[in-house]
Amino acid sequence: MTMDGKNGPDDQHIRSEYDAICQSLNMDKETAQTAWQRYQDIQLKFTLEGNHLHWLTCALFLAGKQLRLPTVGEGVQLGNCISLSRLIKAANLSLIEFFNKIRKWIDMAGLDQSFRNQIEVIERNFNVVSVIYKNKFEPIFQHLFQCNAADSVPRRKLRHSKICTYQQVFSFCWSLYLLIKGKYPNIRTDLVNCYHLLICCLDLIYTNIVVANRKDLLNPQLESEALIESENNSNSPSVIEYLCRRYDGLSVEVKAIKQLLLRSYLESLFDKNNLRGNKRTFCGLLDQGNFDHNNKLVSNAYEEFVLSNGDFDERIFLGSEAYLDIGTPAKPTVAPHATAEARQNVTRNLQDRFQNSTITPRTPLTGRNFLNQKEERTPVSSATLSVARLQALLAKWTVSPSETLLALIRDCSDDLLNVIQSRIKQSKQTFYDSYTKIDDERSKSPINFAENRWNLGIALYYKTLESIILTERRHNKTIAELKILLEKDIFHRSLLACCLEITVFSYGSQKIFPWIVQVFGLSHYDFYKVIEIVIRTEGGLPREVVKHLNYIEESILDHLAWVSGSPLFSVSDTGLSNIPSYEEVCITSNEEGHNKPPASIVLPQMRRLKPALNASTESKGFPVIDRYSSPMKKSLEPMSSVGTTDTPKPKRTNSLRLFFRKFYYLASVRLKDLCRLLLLNEDLVSKIWTCFEYSIMHCHELMIDRHLDQLLMCAIYVICKVSKKSTKFYEIKDCYNRQPQARKHLYRNVLVRKRKGKSETRSVDSSRNSSPVSPPIIISGAVTIDPEHSETVMRSSSTLSQTPTPSGCDTEVENGEAENVRGDLVQFYNEVYLVAMKEFVLRFLPENKSCAPSLSPLPPSRSPIASPRKSQVSGRHSVFVSTFGCDSPPLSPRQKMLYSFQESPDTILKDINDDVKQSEKTGDKSKSFIGRGKAKRAILQNDEPETLPKKSRQSEILVKRLSKLTSDKEKVKRSQAE
Repeated sequence: MTMDGKNGPDDQHIRSEYDAICQSLNMDKETAQTAWQRYQDIQLKFTLEGNHLHWLTCALFLAGKQLRLPTVGEGVQLGNCISLSRLIKAANLSLIEFFNKIRKWIDMAGLDQSFRNQIEVIERNFNVVSVIYKNKFEPIFQHLFQCNAADSVPRRKLRHSKICTYQQVFSFCWSLYLLIKGKYPNIRTDLVNCYHLLICCLDLIYTNIVVANRKDLLNPQLESEALIESENNSNSPSVIEYLCRRYDGLSVEVKAIKQLLLRSYLESLFDKNNLRGNKRTFCGLLDQGNFDHNNKLVSNAYEEFVLSNGDFDERIFLGSEAYLDIGTPAKPTVAPHATAEARQNVTRNLQDRFQNSTITPRTPLTGRNFLNQKEERTPVSSATLSVARLQALLAKWTVSPSETLLALIRDCSDDLLNVIQSRIKQSKQTFYDSYTKIDDERSKSPINFAENRWNLGIALYYKTLESIILTERRHNKTIAELKILLEKDIFHRSLLACCLEITVFSYGSQKIFPWIVQVFGLSHYDFYKVIEIVIRTEGGLPREVVKHLNYIEESILDHLAWVSGSPLFSVSDTGLSNIPSYEEVCITSNEEGHNKPPASIVLPQMRRLKPALNASTESKGFPVIDRYSSPMKKSLEPMSSVGTTDTPKPKRTNSLRLFFRKFYYLASVRLKDLCRLLLLNEDLVSKIWTCFEYSIMHCHELMIDRHLDQLLMCAIYVICKVSKKSTKFYEIKDCYNRQPQARKHLYRNVLVRKRKGKSETRSVDSSRNSSPVSPPIIISGAVTIDPEHSETVMRSSSTLSQTPTPSGCDTEVENGEAENVRGDLVQFYNEVYLVAMKEFVLRFLPENKSCAPSLSPLPPSRSPIASPRKSQVSGRHSVFVSTFGCDSPPLSPRQKMLYSFQESPDTILKDINDDVKQSEKTGDKSKSFIGRGKAKRAILQNDEPETLPKKSRQSEILVKRLSKLTSDKEKVKRSQAE
């Protein structure tokens, strides 16, 4: 390949190293040439920092992913069968550094979203296997087994020995687990399934070690409970029940995977005479005459899978320098090259990277003051606990509607039930086909995981639908109104999709939002309508599930609902030509009877409030029927400035006004946090909010196919610029990165303008392109400002640090279809945002005080939850109570036991009592309920007589608190009766 004339000696040196890497990988000529050409194109437009071979590695990887190779048959092989592990190892690039650079490369190349999705899938697989290895595999293996003396023997002496060592069994167990996990896509895409398969593999190794009488490998400190359970097993030694109890597993699902999946795969290996041992019991795998053969077989089979799949080699954790290959270096303390020490370095450093990963979503800004304190659990334990809670929530529900729901539906219409069941049947087949879709029929799992997910999802659907109808009837909705709601196809499909999303997410699957929306052909705007309905209706949803739904709603509000062709633009007769302001959609204190926050994002903690309290406050103002009613033409008309008692107020409960109420509140929360980090005063914050609100109301084209955070950052910069406040774009970017929803590609890859004929909306920069010289701007007919000078003052000449810097102006970057012009946030600000907002922003100049716009009010912030320690029952017990009348529900105890009057069953209260009594007897201070001295009377259940010991100060306090709770309970009953 000829060198370009602009390439110097450095490029020649880079090309020679690049060719050497391609030769070592046996790279095909087409992929190598494509990657080099793209590297040269990007180098002309961007300044690439760091090792250029690392950037070329990214180009090679993406070029290989795009390659289509014909096979011997009529099929097509996707990719060039070069694994990511080989590629980054040849370039001396760590895995984590590769993920960081590949995202930047995609932004610079302007590639389609599908490439970013592919990288996210690979990175999520890495996150899952890292969490499994760090939090489960190593601790469990070290708990069951011990390092024997053979591990200290030099390897040259072990060559003549057939006995397997602790380290070899450790590697064999992990490789076998990876092989089976990779064989079945439905296993490797679910976090819970991955963990349950790991327990099966560990149980298999334990059984082989016990049967082989390898006591030198068993941990002598293993609890007697595990040994007794293992000996009592009639078939073979097993510790599944013990491991599930100790390490948060679901024994029923583990046994199903072991019986139907693990046994099926091992039998296929025995039938092909590939695996040596006892085919009936699967023992003898570690015997002296079998282990070496079995170990090589598993290792070679997994290498074939890595080559065909193209992902990274998950045995990377087993290497002696694993922490360097992964990219989490740590300073060794004793033995730099010891394998055990390398694994410790990996597990110690991976924690910081993955604690905020997609496996454990970060708490959004809108819910940080309302969520309970996060319990110390691993991501795997959180997932299994979510599944257990979901199963407990639906224990009394089946895949068929209850008699109550059937009666409610028949009251509306006799034909309605047939329509619903027909829709359910069609949706079921659609879900099955999408969930079980695989490329290779040989990888089809013998377990129908789709059926399990569907059964939970449809049971939740029927339960939620019944609760919604009963709630609407309590809101005095007529049968005719309920019939209109139940006849809406979009309502049922959205509700079913949301219930299935909860189920799929609880299992830690990769098939999460927006996958379910795409399966059922829903729009994001329609899906958003049911999110708050489900959370308010189902009070027992796990914490992580509510956080996930909150994240989905915020994602729809901040950008997904604003894509071209969204139903948001056609929800009313006037479209978005007259967007309401915040004042027009807020809830006033007179309307609600108290000063409630006007714009409500889904609050996860609100699910713990009492139903009566919900009905009397927010839920009463947001009936489900109104969310799906067509907004009136008058609802988008601005409110009159001169209000009279006879003037009817615009309707505030239709779906469009509720959307903008939530949208404005979300924007205000993020804006206040950014301004707090930037140390901006209240006057500037009000001006920034006024500028942002104006951009939404009068220049909503700025939001189409863009993101809310992009407009917020531009508003902050332009107001600081006209107010003579020295705030740089990179300072705003640094503060933005500290927010939980921050994504770097949002300021690196921004839509600047669409090509002619491709845009469905009016271009905001048409006025700039129509005339080379803009006319003077006249404000209030009194002040004339030179537009060229003003625009120069407000323009930004800065660049975003730590991001690729464009070397050319207004140059279209490489794009797969070359449809849109994209750039960084500074380019968007200068070429688009400033053009649209210039006239309004100039009114904030100090010399234009006479014509300055009136400042818009910001949505008020929510008050944080009060500490539960103010309601502690006794100083000797960590038991807390709160009254019904408190506005903010208290934090729950650290343990998972929480009893709510009129909601929770008496069994939970009995469990709390038992723990209090047990802690008094044993004196165990490690539990949450600590008691010292004499045993105290536990909390009374509903049916117990109120007999408390006298002459006890703690008892008197308890009596007072229970009396107050009883009084509040009676008040709630009376209010419900009225």
